[in-house]
Amino acid sequence: MNKHDWSRFLAAVAATFAAVAASAIPVGVTVNGTPLDSGGPSYGAGWLYDPGSSTLFLFGTGPFTLSGINVIGGVRVVISESVTSMVAFSNLTLRATGDNRCAFALETNACVSLFLAGENTLMSGENRAGIEVAAGRTLSVTHASDDAMGSLTAMGGDYGAGIGGGDQGAGGTVTINGGMVVANGGLSSAGIGGGWSGAGGTVTVSGGTVFAQSGAGGTDIGSGYNGAISGANLFTGGSIRLANDTITPAPSNGTARVWCVTVPGLTPGAAVEIALPAENLPAYFGVNGLFADAVGCIYLWLPDGDYAFTANNIDYTATVDGAAVTASVSVDAPLFATDGTALVFDGVLLSIKITNAQNGVMYTLYATDTLGGSWILEQVVQAQADGDLVFENISASPTKRFFKVRASASSPQ
Repeated sequence: MNKHDWSRFLAAVAATFAAVAASAIPVGVTVNGTPLDSGGPSYGAGWLYDPGSSTLFLFGTGPFTLSGINVIGGVRVVISESVTSMVAFSNLTLRATGDNRCAFALETNACVSLFLAGENTLMSGENRAGIEVAAGRTLSVTHASDDAMGSLTAMGGDYGAGIGGGDQGAGGTVTINGGMVVANGGLSSAGIGGGWSGAGGTVTVSGGTVFAQSGAGGTDIGSGYNGAISGANLFTGGSIRLANDTITPAPSNGTARVWCVTVPGLTPGAAVEIALPAENLPAYFGVNGLFADAVGCIYLWLPDGDYAFTANNIDYTATVDGAAVTASVSVDAPLFATDGTALVFDGVLLSIKITNAQNGVMYTLYATDTLGGSWILEQVVQAQADGDLVFENISASPTKRFFKVRASASSPQ
């Protein structure tokens, strides 16, 4: 090839690349900093983007960082079968438009560790979950190490869970260790769990802030409409709010049933720190990644027992006894008299007097037959003025040998 032919060849190659570049239209999403475009396949170590099917295949271990916005169905992410991958969302928004199209799906036996940075939103079309983790798949979620407020909102299409199964699909294994996670199920589907007619999976929450909302007929966490009640819900930490108070099966900490303890009076949207150690708060309980919701509450799930803890420098008490409760704000007030008249026996009746009670404070009296036993609520009295307050006509019987009084700003639930 002479120099003139070589020049013409180079010019032709340049023209070809220019034409390809001109036809390439970025789809708004990057993988590890590499932009995806519609002009032809994009690829890197462990990943391939096929513009023909609008599908980004992740078939390697990663780590993969997905960023950007595409709300016209131009990017659907698929984790290949039997792959274990580390994936980070960093200000990622994906909307998979059209029926049977999913924004982010795990294939059989796939396992994903997901890290959240910034605000991330995924929405799928009808019959698909927002993040599809069907039976036989595993997803674990936490915030990125440099962003404690990393968040995810996953919205299923009609008949698809927010996170879990699609139409007639059972939920897989979902673990949330941190981050702010919102899961909204579509019609007849769970927030986290099964799609329409799908069973619930295994859901574990050990930290972070979770809000789960079902579509009509589904459960917030668990099965979709007409789905079998199966799997397990293991709550060992975090704040978990259920929009409709529906969950199947009943949650536990692995050994005992747990109940929702609503903690009020916090600054909406603010990070919440619980001071440790706390009275009777289980040692295993995870308190990382807590954020108050729009009404200034967090939601702790605890077994039966008496609890006292401090959240954002506010002291709380709660007694869980087979039902959900709202924690009371503790008040620093004297509880017992010091003038020798605190206990007054009158036959089989007992009176207990509190000196220096504070006007407006609620005083709750509990009794038990043995220390370490279950406390039974006897009376609740609100002080109408500063000074003495008396609990009267208390039965003095062998089953009521020990008493305690708690002061709070509101009546116990």
